[in-house]
Amino acid sequence: MKISEHYKEGVQEFQAGAKSWRIAHLLGYSLLRQRYARSRLGQLWLSLSTAITVLAFGLVWSILWNQPIKVFLPYIAITHIVWGLITASLQDATTALSANGALFGNQETSFATVIYSLVYRQLIILAHNFIVIIAVWIYFKPPINSGLICFIPGLLLTILTCVFSAYLIALIATRFRDVVQLIANLLQITYLVTPVMWMPEFMPKNYSWLLTFNPFAVFLSLTRDPLLGRTVPESYWVISIGITLFLAIITPYLVGRFSKRIVFWV
Repeated sequence: MKISEHYKEGVQEFQAGAKSWRIAHLLGYSLLRQRYARSRLGQLWLSLSTAITVLAFGLVWSILWNQPIKVFLPYIAITHIVWGLITASLQDATTALSANGALFGNQETSFATVIYSLVYRQLIILAHNFIVIIAVWIYFKPPINSGLICFIPGLLLTILTCVFSAYLIALIATRFRDVVQLIANLLQITYLVTPVMWMPEFMPKNYSWLLTFNPFAVFLSLTRDPLLGRTVPESYWVISIGITLFLAIITPYLVGRFSKRIVFWV
């Protein structure tokens, strides 16, 4: 089969998943409801737990790094929340297809539906956690400029990359189950070398190029810096668009080539 035919089948798989958006909504939202069933605060625990974590990290790390709390806490709040969106999507993808094997065996459901549902679930969590960002914004009043509008395309690029990356990881992890632990370990290591608990300017200039080649640092910058009144480097936009386009090409091709085998892998 030609490469173009595999790619076409992969695109059709993504389209079929989009048409089943109601199922994706139910899958994504139901897991959150189950997690906080019989709870007084319900899903507000998402915002509360995030607020406590951000406050603790912000206070402690501002002292360790000798940074003003009014500068460091907003940075920690936004970065921590966006980091959760990205890494949780990738981590959940490792078991997304195998955990929903019964769904594919009992009815004809697009595999992309499950991928959409897990990213959708993380967007719901992001929406809840955005309350924390707004509260920090109101209290500390970080500088705001015209670059704020860049947050929207930055977030859209991040979401698209999460969707393509999640499906690619889900495909590989379903076939090779060792990838589940591999991804978990890689994310732990990446957490240390990515400016989540430290600022990019803390990196020595001789090694600043490491941030440019760190896709996590790039996408964090796209969504964080506009909200903090910072300017996103032009190179980061070029790199992020290039990564998204690459995944938009390679992922549908691999999906189209191997999607018919997934049902036997789960």
